[in-house]
Amino acid sequence: MEFIRIVVLCVIGSIVYGVLHNQVTVRISLEYFTVAHERIMINPTPTVLAAAWGVLATWWAGLLVGLPVAVCCRVGRATKLDWMWLAPRLGVALACMGGLAVVAAVGGRALAATGVVRITPWLAERVPEAEHVNLLTAGFAHGASYAGGVIAGAVLCTLAVVTRRQGRGKAAEVAAADAPEPAPAVIADESRAS
Repeated sequence: MEFIRIVVLCVIGSIVYGVLHNQVTVRISLEYFTVAHERIMINPTPTVLAAAWGVLATWWAGLLVGLPVAVCCRVGRATKLDWMWLAPRLGVALACMGGLAVVAAVGGRALAATGVVRITPWLAERVPEAEHVNLLTAGFAHGASYAGGVIAGAVLCTLAVVTRRQGRGKAAEVAAADAPEPAPAVIADESRAS
């Protein structure tokens, strides 16, 4: 059951990240969602469109990260890790992904504004020229988030394996808490012995 909880936590974390991320990028470039992607709704508001894509574009990424993370946390003889061990680490990973997306968006915007990168001819004829830089900015942010997700998954797997090999985790903490206190050492008083 804990294996499933870990996977579900990763999927939910991914979806929440995707929805929040899209709420920002849809305001940078609506065309990123309406022209560069296939139509999934008829005349939605930007907020609804971003939320829908936030779910559609990230649940599977959360699943692809969640499965190996759950294996690293639960499979084998070493101390098992649960979803509560993972939750704060996943939160930090998602925050780092957000930071990476911001850096990529700023860098991508600078590259697009100077003409170093350009949108494809297919998009160029469908998106007003004034929106090209914005579309590339959103694209860089999204690309960085996907790359960050791969890196975050690898880091979380590595942390789980290292933590389990060191014997740290819920089972080890419970065992340590249940262990009897050592008996106090008896120190002989040398003044009485003489």
